[in-house]
Amino acid sequence: MFCSEFICLILFLFKKLATRDNKYVLIVKGPKFDIPAVEKTINTYVKHYNCKGKYVSKDNIELIYDIKFKKEMNDKVIYEIGKINGITTINIVSSNTDTMG
Repeated sequence: MFCSEFICLILFLFKKLATRDNKYVLIVKGPKFDIPAVEKTINTYVKHYNCKGKYVSKDNIELIYDIKFKKEMNDKVIYEIGKINGITTINIVSSNTDTMG
């Protein structure tokens, strides 16, 4: 009996610790902007990021990143990216089942 309870406890703790990272999807859009400047800004405010897609059309650029914040979600990254010329839209979406705070 003790063994199954112990395993349940370990699984529960593992689930909680595994989802502790603040994982989000960051989407940046605009007609024309400096992509390296966006990535430099992201690198300043997040623990880890990975570019999942770059979509370029005649009139628009769209970048999609998986990001993990260093601690909690920091709105400063949104404001700093928004200062880059040519960016019209910035979206951050929670990529796990937790709600954004």
